[in-house]
Amino acid sequence: MAGRSSDSFLLADDCRAIARHATTAHLIEPDTSNRLAGSASPATQRRHAGCRMLTIDGRMPARLARLRTAAEPFASGYSLHWLGATPAKHLDQVAAVRGAMADAPRDVGMEPSAWTADRVRQSEQVMVEHRLTLYSVAARYDATGDLVALTQVCTESGTPDWAFQEVTAVRPKHRGHRLGWLVKLAMLDLLAEHQPAVRHIQTGNAGENAHMIAINEQLGFTIAGGQPRLGARPGRLRRLTERDPTTG
Repeated sequence: MAGRSSDSFLLADDCRAIARHATTAHLIEPDTSNRLAGSASPATQRRHAGCRMLTIDGRMPARLARLRTAAEPFASGYSLHWLGATPAKHLDQVAAVRGAMADAPRDVGMEPSAWTADRVRQSEQVMVEHRLTLYSVAARYDATGDLVALTQVCTESGTPDWAFQEVTAVRPKHRGHRLGWLVKLAMLDLLAEHQPAVRHIQTGNAGENAHMIAINEQLGFTIAGGQPRLGARPGRLRRLTERDPTTG
């Protein structure tokens, strides 16, 4: 695999509030070397639901190199790309990838979000208007040129040492190729190149989403309690950019 990508839909208010509540956190890498994605027990799922954070430190390059070496053999026929602001020709594909989260495990009472090309376009515009820097890495199926996996992160100039995970999703027919791993690994490379001040990344996982919890643990994310209480969000911004609570 080769290549990379850029874009995200996390709320401006979310970014600022999370950073304000989390500036004192420093995480310890868990021992997950023998754990497989999807292997978390129900007790582990409950314990690990909610806010999770990654601290970028000197141990990370070796850990990520091991994970990339293990994942790449499963991803023959796919390549990684940057999107930047989503081109009009890819809006439907990005919406379809985001829509792939509809079947993800989620906490009781949470409903999946519906994504359309128009919502993708409007969401990106809202992020630009609120001066967030949006990054995205997408995996493309080379045989058709379709985008089939996506991960997105945002940064905000007022909290330069923090980044905030939005979605990570893989379309159903393309699961099993470690694409979720690979887009997240490429995102960390992207942030290191373009946002070298970032030292912490926050994400959130539904307690039932054992697969994504296990991936994040092996990347080095650790549980950091419940999600910080976020401020009120303007109605239009909330409707266009509201996060799916299963993502991460």
